[in-house]
Amino acid sequence: MFELILTASGGAELVEHGGKADGQTVWASDADEDFREEFPDLLDENDAAAVFDYLVEGGYLDDDEADEAELSIEELQGNGVAAPVEGELITADEWDDRRPEDDGHR
Repeated sequence: MFELILTASGGAELVEHGGKADGQTVWASDADEDFREEFPDLLDENDAAAVFDYLVEGGYLDDDEADEAELSIEELQGNGVAAPVEGELITADEWDDRRPEDDGHR
């Protein structure tokens, strides 16, 4: 299964979940010059369908994988940490466990 993450910085990442590649980023907009030329502005949820189309046309996903992929959108919290807004792969409790202030850092 794949997850498209629209990052808080306005980019996008395609992450594969399951098997040996679990959690591995297989594509990132920051590393794709053609993508940056086609999408020069910061991405938001309105761009998700176009990004999926780009990934299918580029051979990163097939049509079925794109249809089944999760979509997550990150937002910056006040402390500068990106937080997931949508998606089913990270629960709120799991996110809270990863926040810097929970590690004693502020």
